[in-house]
Amino acid sequence: MRLWVKIKPVKRLLSLLVSLILLSSVAAAAQQASLAGNVIHLPVLTFVDQVFQIELSIVEATDPVEVLLTHASELTNANTDDAASFDGVMLSIPSIDVDGTIYWANFRLLSAEPPTFVLGAAGTVASNPPLQSCTRPEPDSSHGPDETTLISGFLVPPSEIFDGGPGPDGIPAIQSPLFSNDFALTDIQPDHLVIGVKINVGDSSKVYPISRFAAGVSVVNDRVGDMDVVATGSASQNFAVVYNRQLEDCTTLNFNPVENQLPVVMIDDEGNRWDIFGTALSGPRVGTRLQKTNSYIAYWLA
Repeated sequence: MRLWVKIKPVKRLLSLLVSLILLSSVAAAAQQASLAGNVIHLPVLTFVDQVFQIELSIVEATDPVEVLLTHASELTNANTDDAASFDGVMLSIPSIDVDGTIYWANFRLLSAEPPTFVLGAAGTVASNPPLQSCTRPEPDSSHGPDETTLISGFLVPPSEIFDGGPGPDGIPAIQSPLFSNDFALTDIQPDHLVIGVKINVGDSSKVYPISRFAAGVSVVNDRVGDMDVVATGSASQNFAVVYNRQLEDCTTLNFNPVENQLPVVMIDDEGNRWDIFGTALSGPRVGTRLQKTNSYIAYWLA
């Protein structure tokens, strides 16, 4: 188990839209991706309703491997059979020739400016790439049935949502906090409240001391094992919850805290506003529920 000992907020990405520099418009047929030196050449890549030819440069001394988009040209009349694809989050390469061995590889968008990706998984084509799926816990029915009635696109009447405090993105979220296995180096006391989360896939766990959250509302975008999670809580109000931030359609959301706008406590990069129970109260995903994780609040008695 790892303990959250220090967190450093950073500004979230202003946009997840990759800035593609269109150098030319040419026709091409689908070809196998290839690696030459430190450059990955993708002859055909689909992105929404567009098709591109791109080049990715491997960033030196990165582990896991990171690649940087260095060239993009839009294609016309391209054969997209077995082509690489990008859905805004995942860059999937079904086959790439590396010194005569054919691999598949999946990269996750790491940064939009400059467009940078990090290797998520790879293997030989013979091993067959796994189908994209979401790592999600079983539904937790302890909170009772979800029978909330929608009211004109809101789960809470707009008159009951009060503005106040900083606006959207006014409080940056905490990204990938630092954890330690050496509990002796922390100042966590036995009577301090913490929230622990355990992911059965990979048997991973983390503990977030509630005292590490801000006095108002904090949001932590993190990853536990193979699951992307969001933790939100308040030190002054002694509460914290942890949800899976990957939705059923495999979209992974990033959240920022919202203060003084109860029942809203956080907003995501799509503009959805969420309450403490993990329900989207407004926005394009109104009514969506974040999946609960196997988490619990307890006193730290290690």
